[in-house]
Amino acid sequence: MYKLIKACDVGLSKDLKPSIESIKQRLDTFSCIDDQPGAIRYHLDNEEFVWLLLPWIEALPMRSFISDFFATNNFFITYVRCRSPLKNQGQQKYHRDWFTPKERLEVFIAVDGVNQENGPLEVSTSNKTSRIIVMDPGDICILDSETLHRGTRNISGKTRRLISLHIASQLKDDEDYVSYFNDGRLSRLQ
Repeated sequence: MYKLIKACDVGLSKDLKPSIESIKQRLDTFSCIDDQPGAIRYHLDNEEFVWLLLPWIEALPMRSFISDFFATNNFFITYVRCRSPLKNQGQQKYHRDWFTPKERLEVFIAVDGVNQENGPLEVSTSNKTSRIIVMDPGDICILDSETLHRGTRNISGKTRRLISLHIASQLKDDEDYVSYFNDGRLSRLQ
């Protein structure tokens, strides 16, 4: 299952523009990690990025989706990363990030425009077909833990940064978290 929330459809695009620009500026100065061939990746598990992402996390369409999915308004962000495929690279195999139905969501936030040429996200749909997810800056794509997905090849070489948040309704034993939301609002940073 996946859901695409267009920032312009929910009246967020004007409010998010300053946040997008702040995120771009921070990513331009942030050191990347190099644990995935063919892509630049950033670990963003810190307080600053949680604050920068609050307009998306606390937006009504996102909060409503999360609370409906988990049947609670209390949740944890366990992971914040950003991935940008390099020119003619970035193709991933289809994968799931967890095998825990109804306990986890993955949320992708487009920092840059995502089109057919710059390494878009591809999801496998329930009828054994796939769909390329085209996104404008500020758009959100939410996947449940059972949805097969992958990053695709960046044939244009243009920057395509997607922030990935892992959201859990409950933590596994000794699992770390970045932040905790109580009643849909930021309650605690780890």
